[in-house]
Amino acid sequence: MEGGRILSRIYKWDYLKFFLIFLVVLGHAADRYTADSSIMRSLFVFIYAFHMPAFMFVSGLFSKRTIDQARYKRAFSFLYLFISMKLIVAATNFIESGDYTAHIFEEPGIPWFAFALFVFYLVGISVRRLDSRFVLVVAVLIALFVGTETEYLDFLVVGRIAVFFPFFYLGYLVDQRSVAQFASRFWMRLVSAVVFLGFGLLCFLRPDQMYWFRKAFTGRNAYATFGDLAVWGPFIRLGHLLLALVLILALISLMPDRTRGSYSKAEQVIAGFGARSMQVYLLHVPTLAIFFSILRKQDVLEWGSFPVRGIVIVTIAVITTLVLSTSYFGKLTELLSQPKFAAALIAE
Repeated sequence: MEGGRILSRIYKWDYLKFFLIFLVVLGHAADRYTADSSIMRSLFVFIYAFHMPAFMFVSGLFSKRTIDQARYKRAFSFLYLFISMKLIVAATNFIESGDYTAHIFEEPGIPWFAFALFVFYLVGISVRRLDSRFVLVVAVLIALFVGTETEYLDFLVVGRIAVFFPFFYLGYLVDQRSVAQFASRFWMRLVSAVVFLGFGLLCFLRPDQMYWFRKAFTGRNAYATFGDLAVWGPFIRLGHLLLALVLILALISLMPDRTRGSYSKAEQVIAGFGARSMQVYLLHVPTLAIFFSILRKQDVLEWGSFPVRGIVIVTIAVITTLVLSTSYFGKLTELLSQPKFAAALIAE
């Protein structure tokens, strides 16, 4: 990347990644209390409607060089990261709950994201010379009908790979400059603000009705779990794909988009944090476990009304995101992405 005009857009995308990784942390924190609070259910479904599709889209935006040049080493770094994440999550579950359960070929937890990126890069490299329109149409069709499978959606992350690959591939296809220019138009920003506000109000005014869509938004549930609406599963999935696409474009539009020199120092710091989103994803689960373990022992989350506790939960998510975004944790992430380290962990 060369030239000041490119730097401004790097800041825009990094700012977006920082916001998305904060939503990941907040979503996982909120999920601990969805059974007790309609506010947390609303927050959860609002976040899950678009945050992983958006992450996949942004990942696709920055995959072009790796895919076009067939950089398999970069692709396999996500496999090594996946192995490290599985062991970190397993250790966290054991410490927090004494659960010995280990999923070797299935992945219901957060490591799925790293494995999905590994597969996305391999698939992208494999189909890079095919007609992109054909690949995208096939990818969408697979996403629509994968939910008819009832038993193996968590096996090798098949369900979520199928559902979220269209967003990754679409990101790979589009031009960063064109997307940024379109999203930066005044009317687009206005419409985006209305869309986000409207969807947010819907989630918070109808928490229980909207929470039903959790089954569709997570991408890992068979249509059979939709009950009487199972026959409409592909149409519900199509609706989610379109909703997520609209919300992604709206979110991009609402991100700061100025020249490099006009960003404040605070905004530059946050953009720098966004470039380190993977290390936050890697380490936020054990970090949240530590925070909530301390709070449970001190009965902090038993104080006051749930809105007060909600503020505590949001504060924990903010602190976790900011702390893990610092450069101190970058080297650890690089280490866990290396084949020798992953092999050593498996050997242990």
